[in-house]
Amino acid sequence: MASAANPTNRKSKKKDALRPCTLLGYDDVVDSSDVFSAEQKQLLDLIEKQVVNEVREFFARGPAFDVSQGEIGRVALRLAIVNKRADIAEILLENGVGIGNALFTAVIEGSKECVELFLDSRFFNKSRGDIGPTDRREGFFMSPLMLAVRLKDHDIIQYLVSKGFRIDYPEEYPPEKKLPSDKQEEMQFLLHINSYHTLSNPLYIGYSFLFNPESEHPLVTAFAMHKILDRKAIVDHEFKKDYKELSDGCEEFAVSLLEQCRTIDEIKILTDIRPDSAGHGLCKDERQNFEFRAHTEEAKELLFLNRALRNNNDKVCIMYKYV
Repeated sequence: MASAANPTNRKSKKKDALRPCTLLGYDDVVDSSDVFSAEQKQLLDLIEKQVVNEVREFFARGPAFDVSQGEIGRVALRLAIVNKRADIAEILLENGVGIGNALFTAVIEGSKECVELFLDSRFFNKSRGDIGPTDRREGFFMSPLMLAVRLKDHDIIQYLVSKGFRIDYPEEYPPEKKLPSDKQEEMQFLLHINSYHTLSNPLYIGYSFLFNPESEHPLVTAFAMHKILDRKAIVDHEFKKDYKELSDGCEEFAVSLLEQCRTIDEIKILTDIRPDSAGHGLCKDERQNFEFRAHTEEAKELLFLNRALRNNNDKVCIMYKYV
């Protein structure tokens, strides 16, 4: 019964090496020492065998225990997620099992169906403590959306962003305020680096542009993020290497977009940035830095190059010179 109590132990070592395991603290920690009754074990066996009709009949008969109480509900729900059986997970939710942190497990297992189910208004209840796409567990520094981006799960990222979920730019500590305790400060740094990992990711930038009307042009976002991350690399010494890699990645992303263009006309279309743009998808400080006017047609045609120069995107400027 140890495998049922901790279903992630059954996953192959190869898969564990590719995806973060639940032991990283993203999802609920199950107390495997909890002793399940024979009837509870029967439920877990039915879920393990993935016989949805028998699971439904099990609850129709009226079990002698409350599946929403104790560890049994979380173990059963996790087992359904690992098996990618959203239909069984739905039966559990209908019988009172809470979602809790299960969205993390659904993202880790790459189950878009379970993600959709857990965000269904019939079951998701934030006041009860259910974790949403942009929420974090207390004491942790990553949200389900951040995790999906790190795992490069296209389907889940697209679904969450299309539903309006997004990652905000981390708030900096005001200089006049006293820094919190060492532990809180460390968590703040980790939250910042994870937030910027998401904000600078090409998948997140691309899907945000497609589904979020307030999101800026991908090239503009890449330019701005390149500058922001360069500045963070100077300020945050502990993660200097990480921020520099993310900054270089933004510049490479902009260059790769231009390299995909096959004709001069395609390049002109890609670099046709609105002159009235004010960096809608950027944080307040960067939005102000992007405000400028173009009074002539010639100046409007150079808005793209202007932004590249203002944000130190040297590779883009060099490439654009040959267009």
